[in-house]
Amino acid sequence: MKNSTFNTFVQKTYKSSSAITIIIAITVLLFIITNFLRLVQTEGTFISDLQLLTSLSLPPLFSSLISQPWSIVSHPFIYTDFFPLLFDCLWLYWIGNMFLNLLQPKYFLVAFFGGILVGAISFLLLNSIPFFGINSIEWTSISFGIAALLGSLLILSPKAELRLMIFGNVSLKTIAFVYLGIEIILFISKNQYATALSFAIATCYGLLFIRSMHNGKDWTTIFKKNKKR
Repeated sequence: MKNSTFNTFVQKTYKSSSAITIIIAITVLLFIITNFLRLVQTEGTFISDLQLLTSLSLPPLFSSLISQPWSIVSHPFIYTDFFPLLFDCLWLYWIGNMFLNLLQPKYFLVAFFGGILVGAISFLLLNSIPFFGINSIEWTSISFGIAALLGSLLILSPKAELRLMIFGNVSLKTIAFVYLGIEIILFISKNQYATALSFAIATCYGLLFIRSMHNGKDWTTIFKKNKKR
């Protein structure tokens, strides 16, 4: 009975073709593959697991990005530890579904991947400044996208609440400030100032995205193809 219920849940979830499901599936699959390669790593292997992870991660400088341009696309889906993967996937599931309850999937894609792109570019630019790049390392994570979604929801539905198992109903504002605050403080404590500021910029991107929509400027129109006469 339990197995049948689980199978039904999986089938319904993946038949929905939700962008959130696809993103989580890709992230988990790459995590399994990279960790499997780490387990079977031998001295005679052509490429080590460390080289693979480095090549898929976003480098801290533009000069390094030139030799691995694909990392601008691959870096959000790369995780080396289980718990960061788990928590980020849960955050994406909760926050992403709240966003999709209010707007169409195309707006989710622009907010989420736009936040990742803006955060990545900010990360690269800030690391070129001596003070901000003092302790810079490769970046991997979907956190910039989650920050952009949170920023968007603060404008879309500031009075919304999320039901948490332990704390009950908690306002979205409280969740956003706690999540963003912890992330930024954690980066600052590690002297990763470029990452901390990039995180804040990604959040501001989400705020600006929805604010522009309220002012009549739809950023998703840039993907519409001009019809030929």
